[in-house]
Amino acid sequence: DLAEKRDRRPYADDEILAILTREVKTRRESIEAFRKGGREDLAAKEEAEIAILQAYLPAALDEAAIRALVAERHGVEIGEAAAERLKIEIIGGDVTNSGTLVANARGASGDGGRVSIAGDTITLTSTSKIAANAKTAGNGGVIHILSNKLTTVAGRLMAMGGSQSGQGRQIETSSHQQLIIDPSVKVSTSAPAGKTGTWLLDPYDLTIDSLSAAVISAALQASNVVVQVVGNVCSGGTCTQNGSGNLTIASGVTINKTGATPTSLTFLADGTFYNYGSISQAAGSVLEVSIQAQNVNLAQGSSIEVNKVTVQAVNQVIGWGA
Repeated sequence: DLAEKRDRRPYADDEILAILTREVKTRRESIEAFRKGGREDLAAKEEAEIAILQAYLPAALDEAAIRALVAERHGVEIGEAAAERLKIEIIGGDVTNSGTLVANARGASGDGGRVSIAGDTITLTSTSKIAANAKTAGNGGVIHILSNKLTTVAGRLMAMGGSQSGQGRQIETSSHQQLIIDPSVKVSTSAPAGKTGTWLLDPYDLTIDSLSAAVISAALQASNVVVQVVGNVCSGGTCTQNGSGNLTIASGVTINKTGATPTSLTFLADGTFYNYGSISQAAGSVLEVSIQAQNVNLAQGSSIEVNKVTVQAVNQVIGWGA
């Protein structure tokens, strides 16, 4: 039976990374809002807090980093030709990738690199391939996709650990507004000889339907998945409403964990987490589910049947599922 657990267990590395990433994103959104309102003093305060938080995150690209592809114009289109660098940063208005971006480790030993794409709209087509993998010994790299308006994710994204040692790392597909996950997308942060990494999905409202549930199920075979929904931009007592902050698993939808690698599924919502579907694990599989939200609503007929479930609500937990 599903039970609410309020234990004070230590946070796992992927949960800490997700929380820090979320706090940085929230402050960046606040900076934009404050500057539009002429409050440079508050924007400066948020920038100082970001600097502190980023000290605990993987190193980000700066102005001196290698820029494989940078666009100052309105649109960027990356075609079939492969771009291979240890660090790749793409900045544009409307960005479309239908080719290959590779930031793999350069030698048998070493970590994968970093791929960062930012724009108003970002489209990864079905032929898109983005890789930041280690080879033999090393950790996977980081893939960071963030749009202001719309992120559409298809193709393949990989940030895998080395074949003999090393951990998988992080893939983030986010948007300040809308995130669309194509059912054909394949995501892997696996680590054959180490700890698996994390795939973070971060829009401001999200309903998980049968198609996106299938993608999440496939990713859970060898990757941890964090689904995070931020509804408001708040700082210094001022809030800008972007969305409800609600995260919903639709009725009739099933997320099913398969595969021998133990993984985790984390839901973080500024608003209410609604479960109208089911979350399960196949025989021989191990899945841990963590839900953190203002309110948690487990509808009649819903179910979560996995190895471990942790539910944390700021206000209340409503219903107990099936």
